[in-house]
Amino acid sequence: MLPVLILGVYLAHISEATFTKLWVFSFGLASIGLTLYLKSIRGLDIHPQLTFFRPDRLRKLLAYSGFMGASTIGSLLANKIDLIMVGTLLTLKDTGVYGMALFIGNVRVIPATGIWQIASPVISQAFATNNFQRIEEVYKKSSANLLITGVFIYFFILGTLDPVLHLSPNYEDIATTLPLFAVIGLAKLIEMGASVNQHILMFSSKYRSILIFEAVVALINILLSYFLITNIGVLGAALAMCIATYLFQIMKCFYIEKEFRMHPFSNMTPRILVLFLVAMLYYLLLPKMASPIFQAMIYSAGLVVVYTGAVRILKIKSDVTDAIEEKLERMINSLRKN
Repeated sequence: MLPVLILGVYLAHISEATFTKLWVFSFGLASIGLTLYLKSIRGLDIHPQLTFFRPDRLRKLLAYSGFMGASTIGSLLANKIDLIMVGTLLTLKDTGVYGMALFIGNVRVIPATGIWQIASPVISQAFATNNFQRIEEVYKKSSANLLITGVFIYFFILGTLDPVLHLSPNYEDIATTLPLFAVIGLAKLIEMGASVNQHILMFSSKYRSILIFEAVVALINILLSYFLITNIGVLGAALAMCIATYLFQIMKCFYIEKEFRMHPFSNMTPRILVLFLVAMLYYLLLPKMASPIFQAMIYSAGLVVVYTGAVRILKIKSDVTDAIEEKLERMINSLRKN
């Protein structure tokens, strides 16, 4: 519904006020649709089971919900501090460009979101049965899978973003999106490399630590953002966010190492770092071409070849690489049969 509404505003068929109302209404429609779908698969049970809410269990639920709710609010605020401060300290144009770079950077977290959703019930169940070996396995595998995927997406966007921006008649106004994305994307890559540390703490008895870490990092982010934005402009907000993200992830990783004797790094991690350097060299050394479209096409095709070759030479193995190799093998066998 969102693209339709945006198109309606662009073509001047609906006002911005009407857009806002219809956008909110679309969430209501989605909720109704999900409810009806749950009912159709007999997954909707509206009869309360009051025996579940025993006083001892209710206290634990309220305590956990309170901390997790506060943590969620803190996380949302911490992630928006940089954007708020850009809007406060700089111009509206800077805010728009930074918001666009932030949106593009968040595209890279889409694969991570899927893995985090899959890992959550596994980690929860493992804690319930004290299966710390399973938690460590998920911790390490998720880090490797997310880094391999994240590095590719990072350099794919990094190499094609500027040619795409050149297609805009307002290129001079949005040219700073590229360096902003370079820094923001690196912050997201750090977050992906840290794997499922947030979820390990969330489902453990140490869940209260998340709120403390978020409060510390939010304060650091505010101070860094103010100092860097006032000195170097909009790029300072991206640098502040990157530093804050690194500190947040490193604190959680060290804490998990101290409490549970596990970390997200495996024997694949050094190889993936070499893979990152190979992709960076390819990005830096590829010559610029006159045509932006041709530049993006050549760069994308070359990146796939270089990245795939580097993964094979470095003998990087993960669930992601195994799945890709399996699909390629099926395609090759299918072509041979035909």
